[in-house]
Amino acid sequence: MTILLLCGLVAAVALVRFVFSLATVALPASIGIALGLAMRSAGCAPGTSLLLSLLAATAALGLGSAAFRTARTPLVRLLVAMIFVLPAAVAGYGLGQAICALFLDQQIVATVLGLLCASAAAQAAHRTLQSSSPA
Repeated sequence: MTILLLCGLVAAVALVRFVFSLATVALPASIGIALGLAMRSAGCAPGTSLLLSLLAATAALGLGSAAFRTARTPLVRLLVAMIFVLPAAVAGYGLGQAICALFLDQQIVATVLGLLCASAAAQAAHRTLQSSSPA
């Protein structure tokens, strides 16, 4: 029983680490999902909508990273970073709310945990953007 609890704890920590490491791709993933759903509702084939949504998400991530790397002024870098950080913060807030809803009924605790997860996701996204660009 103790081994199962330890394995569950390791799996939970790995899942949280995985979620925060993917915080940067919250915006491109949202773009890809929105485009795929729009194309499917317009009557496109599933393969076509999947392919074009993957291309759009990849292009958004590549163009955003390139814009952050090549920006010279701090204001432009801040604006590009905010474009990626804000969706990551919203995704982190939703993650914190969902995790808290599984275990607790108190709304204030859910809000606090959601804000902490939002802050951690935003910091992870910003750190990933900074590590992809030369100083």
